[in-house]
Amino acid sequence: TIKDAAGNSATLTLPAVDGSDSLAGNSAFVIDGSAPTIAVSSDVSSLKAGETATLSFTLSESSTNFEADDLTVSGGSLSNFSGSGTSYSATFTPTADSTTDGVISVASGTFTDAANNANTDGSDANNSVTITVDRKSIPLAFSFSFAHSFSIPFTNSLSISFANSL
Repeated sequence: TIKDAAGNSATLTLPAVDGSDSLAGNSAFVIDGSAPTIAVSSDVSSLKAGETATLSFTLSESSTNFEADDLTVSGGSLSNFSGSGTSYSATFTPTADSTTDGVISVASGTFTDAANNANTDGSDANNSVTITVDRKSIPLAFSFSFAHSFSIPFTNSLSISFANSL
């Protein structure tokens, strides 16, 4: 029994079951109990010195609180994080002078949908991407031949230039 401060019993009147103002008659009433999911992808699977990767983050439901801090990054850094709703992107740059692979992932509980359901798919295979980083030095071999004889000590200079960066 519901009573007010004076002790009077409250009267509860419900609309007719088929009425437009009833719960059954309101077709706009939606319960969202589904957690959002995310898929992480890269435009490349491997990088060499001086290269970067464009990452895409695709959410199953719109989110207003998915941000760069929700990402775990190793083997490099992220920049240019942008997006909204269900589509986001960022640029991955590998750590200089490293051969450590880049790994970018999203853990469970890092963002929510409009109904405040948190993502719970952090262990899914598509929640992370691994990018192979090849920054190993390039082995070089030189051989020279001279058409003329020379004497020791050799006092002329020799200059070598490369078409690509090493």
